[in-house]
Amino acid sequence: MIDLTRSLVDYLRGDPILATKLGAFRGYPSVFGVSPIPEPATTPFIVTQSVADTTLDKKSGVMREIEQDIGIYDDEDGSVADIESIAEYVREKMRGSFSVPDWTISTVHVSGPTISDVEDLHGRTLSARIILDR
Repeated sequence: MIDLTRSLVDYLRGDPILATKLGAFRGYPSVFGVSPIPEPATTPFIVTQSVADTTLDKKSGVMREIEQDIGIYDDEDGSVADIESIAEYVREKMRGSFSVPDWTISTVHVSGPTISDVEDLHGRTLSARIILDR
């Protein structure tokens, strides 16, 4: 099993600039790999999940293409400018490097943000296409 979501959560939680822009949960920035998020978490928050996982043909070894959504949400009573700023920051951060146990990241393409408002929350979603190799 590929632990891309856990690696991405750890990568985003470990960013000190991003930590100042997000709410908190149990002493950590509000970044989650599951939905729904825990009730006592404060906003704004990020939730990321794999939405597709494809094995790619390769002569030797294995390649996987994973589509990962990264949603940024804040209370509806706040400004969307805050979540759009966070989304742009995360988009740029995805250009950096993070590690996934037992895999090498070959490619990361990020699109968005797109509007993903839900009941009582403003939302923006980034879609990442991540190719892993080993």
